[in-house]
Amino acid sequence: MATEYRFSFGPWNVHEGADPFGPKVRKSVPFNDKLGFYRKLGFVGVQLHDDDAVPDMESLSPAQITAQAADLKRRLADHGLVAEFVAPRLWEDAQWVDGGFTANDPACRASAIERLKRTIDIADALGTDFVVLWLAREGSYVRESKNARAAYEQVLDAINAGLAYHPAIRIAIEPKPNEPMDLAYVPTIGHAMALAYRSADPSRVGGLIETAHALLAGLDPSDEMAFALSCGKLWSVHLNDQNGLKYDQDKIFGGANLRAAFNQVRVLVARGVPGAGGQGAEPGPRGRGAAHRGAGLRGAGDAHPEPPDGAVNWRSSGRRAWMASPWLAVADENQHVGRLLRSRYPRNSICRSYYAAYAACSGWLERHSIPKGETRDGTPRDNYAHERLAALLRNLMMWNEERWPRDRVDDIEDALKRLRDARTAADYSPVAVLTPQDAEDAARDARIVLVALRAELE
Repeated sequence: MATEYRFSFGPWNVHEGADPFGPKVRKSVPFNDKLGFYRKLGFVGVQLHDDDAVPDMESLSPAQITAQAADLKRRLADHGLVAEFVAPRLWEDAQWVDGGFTANDPACRASAIERLKRTIDIADALGTDFVVLWLAREGSYVRESKNARAAYEQVLDAINAGLAYHPAIRIAIEPKPNEPMDLAYVPTIGHAMALAYRSADPSRVGGLIETAHALLAGLDPSDEMAFALSCGKLWSVHLNDQNGLKYDQDKIFGGANLRAAFNQVRVLVARGVPGAGGQGAEPGPRGRGAAHRGAGLRGAGDAHPEPPDGAVNWRSSGRRAWMASPWLAVADENQHVGRLLRSRYPRNSICRSYYAAYAACSGWLERHSIPKGETRDGTPRDNYAHERLAALLRNLMMWNEERWPRDRVDDIEDALKRLRDARTAADYSPVAVLTPQDAEDAARDARIVLVALRAELE
């Protein structure tokens, strides 16, 4: 099957018509007019700053902000477009001139975090779970003006506040070494990865790499992308170009160094995106598309859909499940959350389905006293290796063919392998196109595993 690539676009990609030092050479193109020709140019996703989506948002209430964002979602849909991500604009307001999250003034830091929360509201209303942090002013002109160690903790506190505010939001850090600040606190993807792994939920924090930003740091963009991919955290790319160490030029991709552009594409394709299964991929010149994104759990109020087939109701039966097996409770909750996310967040739904099956398998293996083994350095493992899970079950089940007929064991093993492949695409192939049908298939495979193992866990 031919590879399908999907592209996204930012309003800033259609320039305002003037550089910082001279007059306009043409009129600005209104935002709504830009929407009219995005799709015609082949783009399916739109990247947005929070105030691109909701102008004058600082003068609006949270409810008004959400309503305007929902209206924009409808306008995007009318043009065949979806929102890829939303980014808080924390660099143009006077209160954040010396930093938002890292300002010396606690009130400025608090207002920056509130702005991040409003950005998450906008993303939710637009139907995307993806927020990008370009930490534009998180740095200094005079290094002695701030406590650098405290600044890193403040950035981490802001990220954790965003994660706590919305249970399904994903945050990507976009590093840049300088401009507008003289020296930034998160200049490279390595810094971003370190913060991601220190966050309250590393699975929901990743990175966005812009070609020019890596070049401004004196680094090879393809190597930066390869590093983030090796961490499973390259969630978006801005493919542009840069002619040397100067101001951020945002030149067209390949416009200054065709070989470097080739190597970036080579790294993205060689990583296995979209993979052997022929799934579509979506790295674009300003990021990846987001046709599979959707709204999250926050705001669901008291709505509690019934659990999927084969699942214990995680609300009414949670206590009994915990008394029976903690792993079963984990499995049921993951399966239920996966169902909530399925139609609008297929990527996250697939992950929840996988972990529902993983939890059930872990509980079943523990019941049979199967050791977890050791890590490569000889340290005892505290969980079962994902790549060995299906084999461990098969090896034990084959000793009791009366209880576990061969065809049933084959079904369980096949379901686990499909789930692992789907989860790998969801977690580590950020540009793979995943649909609600993919999420439904993963949920079906999780049900096969849970129905088979439940009796021995209750």
